[in-house]
Amino acid sequence: MPHHSLGKTWPELRQLSGFGTGHNHSVLPSLKKYLYRLGYLDTVGDIGAFPRVFDEHLQAAIKIYQLFFNLNATGILDSATMHHLIQPRCGVRDIIKPPIWAKIHRNINVIGNSISTLCKLN
Repeated sequence: MPHHSLGKTWPELRQLSGFGTGHNHSVLPSLKKYLYRLGYLDTVGDIGAFPRVFDEHLQAAIKIYQLFFNLNATGILDSATMHHLIQPRCGVRDIIKPPIWAKIHRNINVIGNSISTLCKLN
């Protein structure tokens, strides 16, 4: 199984220490792609196109990451979070999102002698 980490971008990643919403940096797309691969972040816009800005989506993803690893959930790239981010790992997603079809609920209503099925998406 391949190992994934941000270790090779660690020198640049260190520059993000203390970053929060509104900051910009050229390494942020790499961080977003990494968090996307692990299941913490959804894509924004085109697949693979992650902006260079530290936005509310990245902040939420970092908070979830911090909660998953029992870190202080601030949404800010503190030293404990960055320590975890640079650790090599197998690449298996931490968060598995269900496919869209899993969100479909069926309601069956009996009307007279006929059955009508109504589907709705959450």
